[in-house]
Amino acid sequence: MPLAEVLKRRGLDVWLDQWELTLGDSLRGAIEKAISQAAFGVVIVSPAYIRKLWPSRELDGLFGLETQQRKLILPILHNIGHDELARWWPMLSGRLSCSTDRGLEVVADQIVRAIHKASEEQSVEQPPDAVLSEYRRRMLSAADRRDLRQLLYELEDFLRHFPAHPQARLLKDELVTALRYEEEGPPAPVARRAYAPLRRRLLRAALISASLGGTLYLLYRLVMYLFGL
Repeated sequence: MPLAEVLKRRGLDVWLDQWELTLGDSLRGAIEKAISQAAFGVVIVSPAYIRKLWPSRELDGLFGLETQQRKLILPILHNIGHDELARWWPMLSGRLSCSTDRGLEVVADQIVRAIHKASEEQSVEQPPDAVLSEYRRRMLSAADRRDLRQLLYELEDFLRHFPAHPQARLLKDELVTALRYEEEGPPAPVARRAYAPLRRRLLRAALISASLGGTLYLLYRLVMYLFGL
């Protein structure tokens, strides 16, 4: 809680269960949604953390979302040494960590620095248009509602960084349409459901064009007949 308050004062958007959950909320659903939407996960490893089942599952979820291009987990050690961490989670011990023994302000500095550096690298390596192209590709190849929802969470995070990006807002509308067709429409591939309204408009335009073409042809033949050509 004290670390979360320090990070919030630094201007970070912090998700903490005590701040977000209210009576009757689904603990698992809320945590899964928070993990899927998070840009980073600050994992505070302590003796109590190691003994509990839920933190281990949350850590598995964070590991599952990481890629070679995306650093997600930021490990913080609290009342625990690196050797003990290596015995429990060798994969996590191979990462550079920061201990609360150095004070919360130092820990907060390290977290903010890691977030800013990762954000700068991502902005250089993946410009917004390239990210949106990848999002669109994933939307068209999505297998089910779960893939579409995950993509929508990522796109909403993208819009928090680029709120005025017109293509991102258009893609979000298409994703919402795809989800609606997935949940309410008849069985069909996701990509067809997402673009069904567009296909209908194109079909109407084609029929109108065909009708106009036929009418012009009849007028042409009538003129030719009247003038004996």
